[in-house]
Amino acid sequence: MIEPSRATIAAAIDWQLRIESDPLQEAGLLAWLTEDPTNALAWQRLRALNQPFAELDSSQRQILLASHRTARKPLATALALLFASGLGLMILNRQWPLAELTADAYSQTGEIREIELPDHSRLLLGPRSAVDIRFDDRERLVILRRGHIAIETAHEGDTRPFIVLSEDGRLRALGTRFTVRSDYQGSLVTVQRSAVEVRGDTQKIVVGENQQLHLQDGRLGTPQATPPGVDAWTKGMLQVRDQPLGWVIEQLGTYRSDVLTLAPELQGIRVSGSFSLHESDRTLSALEQTLPIRIQRLGPFWTRVVAAPKE
Repeated sequence: MIEPSRATIAAAIDWQLRIESDPLQEAGLLAWLTEDPTNALAWQRLRALNQPFAELDSSQRQILLASHRTARKPLATALALLFASGLGLMILNRQWPLAELTADAYSQTGEIREIELPDHSRLLLGPRSAVDIRFDDRERLVILRRGHIAIETAHEGDTRPFIVLSEDGRLRALGTRFTVRSDYQGSLVTVQRSAVEVRGDTQKIVVGENQQLHLQDGRLGTPQATPPGVDAWTKGMLQVRDQPLGWVIEQLGTYRSDVLTLAPELQGIRVSGSFSLHESDRTLSALEQTLPIRIQRLGPFWTRVVAAPKE
């Protein structure tokens, strides 16, 4: 089963808040649910997670919803209700990915964390990323649970193989610098220096310098030339070349503690440019100036990207 993307989950949250404030939106919700099976799955999981919200009495719900509709006070009251109802876990999870707190190393929302490994190799964790580190006499193993990592292996004569393991395959560094991204679409390895040997279920491919390879569930793609700016995230930048707006919003969301959602009808707008990840509000403003979108900030918990009104 294909897992819902962050963008799909964000869209589900957006639809929930629309329905809570305006029941007439239900027709649009039903249309969105039937567009893709992952939409329905994200909606089902969100409703299960938010069951405590449904149990609030009407007066409490109105206070909470008013804070989203108007971005006015009492935001403090809304925050208290969120945590009292269990929705606070969702907000807390925006800052710290709660499911990964048992990992050997993890990063929070908006954080790029550098770690020196026992062999003096350098590991960079992208935002909302998590790894387990297993070094022994036989191998140096990094298990990528989720997210984005950059690795520069040490050159001190250590003969143990350096392995990165994701749920999609096994990567062996061949004296190298490379990045790995793991998400619902699989894993993507990009080599900046030297080479990486990638093993799937039935085949093995060596990915060379300035190449990248996509793998998913043990199936390997074909090495491709690396597009410019793939590792720009290590410098706090997002370089985009003809990518859908949904993908851009998903990347920005890993740098924000609030929920960032995109209206479903805007997902496919194509975007190109160079944007700041750490100053995502400025990036959203820049996108608003060049695309037919409007940014709505509804209190401290939720930012919506919606269609700009037609003139």
